[in-house]
Amino acid sequence: MSHRTEKKTEHLGTNPSRPPTHATSKIGLRSAKHPFPKSLLIDIIPIRYNRMQTALQHLKEVVRQTTPHERFNSKTFHDAVEFKLRSKGWLVVREFLVTSRGDGYRGRIDLVVFSPCHMAIELDWTKVREKSRFKLSLFEGLRFVILRETGEVISFNQTMRKEGGVSGPRQA
Repeated sequence: MSHRTEKKTEHLGTNPSRPPTHATSKIGLRSAKHPFPKSLLIDIIPIRYNRMQTALQHLKEVVRQTTPHERFNSKTFHDAVEFKLRSKGWLVVREFLVTSRGDGYRGRIDLVVFSPCHMAIELDWTKVREKSRFKLSLFEGLRFVILRETGEVISFNQTMRKEGGVSGPRQA
């Protein structure tokens, strides 16, 4: 085995002495041909799924903690969700710039979390906007939309399907 092959194998997480940190990259799980054994995929996919479920549970809890006053308008809701995520010790960036929002202009993702995992969060009012979907599709990591009116947390990971919601107080 050449030096170059060994290095590539180590990077993909197949080295038993290192955990598979890079194996869930866009190249690894989304390509038709996997550059590493299927047995490794069986070990990695539950890790990714568990990470998404954990993030989803944390987001539901954050939304559950918001008050009707905090949901009154988009700025107070944005502030409240950002504050609650930061209070959990998460590294949060507000208004993360993306190259496009789907209509030819640059866009911004409402909240992006860089630690404990990479996660993009769009905050919409009653339904998921097409611009939100497009901006989230440009982000590499977990992607969620939180609906302010209902408190529903919608996941746009892997299959772009709903992953469940949160029942929260509705405004009158």
